[in-house]
Amino acid sequence: KFARRTTPHKVDTPNIDRLAGEGVVLDRYYVQSLCTPSRAALITGRYPFRYGLAPWVIDSSQVFGLPASETTIAEVLSSAGYSTHMIGKWHLGHADPRFTPTFRGFQSFLGYF
Repeated sequence: KFARRTTPHKVDTPNIDRLAGEGVVLDRYYVQSLCTPSRAALITGRYPFRYGLAPWVIDSSQVFGLPASETTIAEVLSSAGYSTHMIGKWHLGHADPRFTPTFRGFQSFLGYF
């Protein structure tokens, strides 16, 4: 059963329970400990230390971002004809428009940098 933080009681979730019961248990966590490197790894499929985005977070005063030399999953999917949209926290650079999601393969972006 699934319990939301805003709800004191548990909510029946038979479909989620079934998926969890039939699925794979992921019990190893090969991720970075901070948001910028984790997002960079997810977006590029490469370890962020290979292109200078580990182990720190890009904050609002910094003028760098995910290097243009790195191919994103959105760029790959767009070139294959898929529609790509980003919702949520970007945190991969925003001081220059070239670092933002719509310049990195996403057709639209709703969220914050």
